[in-house]
Amino acid sequence: MKTHLKSVGQTDTWITPKYITDALGKFDLDPCAHTDMPWQHADRCYTIHDDGLSQKWDGRVWLNPPYNQYRINHWLQKMSVHKNGIMLINAACETKRFYKYVYPEATGILMMNHRPFFCTPDGKRGPYGSGQSICLVSYDEQNLQSLLQSKLGVVLKPIGNFQIEEDALKLF
Repeated sequence: MKTHLKSVGQTDTWITPKYITDALGKFDLDPCAHTDMPWQHADRCYTIHDDGLSQKWDGRVWLNPPYNQYRINHWLQKMSVHKNGIMLINAACETKRFYKYVYPEATGILMMNHRPFFCTPDGKRGPYGSGQSICLVSYDEQNLQSLLQSKLGVVLKPIGNFQIEEDALKLF
């Protein structure tokens, strides 16, 4: 955890700014919605009370997973299996979770052109930027096209799929 950041430890409740999902188009499901959303990112939402991780996902999913270090991999795994949607995560491209759930399955990775300020449940911009580089990861061609058209940053797309050297996987 980046403990030098002023927002670390204050709250786990940070809402994705509306301009991000507006730039990506309509979503069917947000499995990680806050209980008091100032706006919805999708037609259907699961909150902490619904446990979106244990629910069935269908349609196009918007995923900004909770950053609990013990459960985030479960969210990324579920999205990589679902294969229809876009997720917002830290651009920690060297991590085991990237090698397991992003590189082998993603159709594209958008490196955001700025560090967004997330919002509080009342819709106000948080006082501090994210503190880390953020990326959007697409699963399936429709979602890759949404990244390409969004103008939110630079899109990296694989030729065929992201190639991972077998020796690199042994590092984990």
